[in-house]
Amino acid sequence: MRLLFFISAILLSCSSYAQRSRTVHNHIGLQGVYAMSNLQTENFNTSQGEGFLAGLSTRGAFYNDFDLIYGIDFIQIGLQVEAGGKQVEYALSGAQVKFLASYRIAGEYLSA
Repeated sequence: MRLLFFISAILLSCSSYAQRSRTVHNHIGLQGVYAMSNLQTENFNTSQGEGFLAGLSTRGAFYNDFDLIYGIDFIQIGLQVEAGGKQVEYALSGAQVKFLASYRIAGEYLSA
């Protein structure tokens, strides 16, 4: 029983050490924004609406000093449009998928 415990402890410590690397890094970012928007047109009377933008992105090492940044953002904004003498609620919904390549200038702290 002690031999099995000793072997498993050695394997676990070796596998956890093998996963540690000082040059590979991954950064995860969460973002949230309160958004105010207005539609500018001469055809309708509009009033400013409010909404939000929320997203998730990550940056990871790709090859040597090159990184990849990828993520998704969701947006939801409501507007009011006057049509026929009454206010009509209008909702704008969307998503943005981003995929960017970058080059590390100063380690993992500055990329361009």
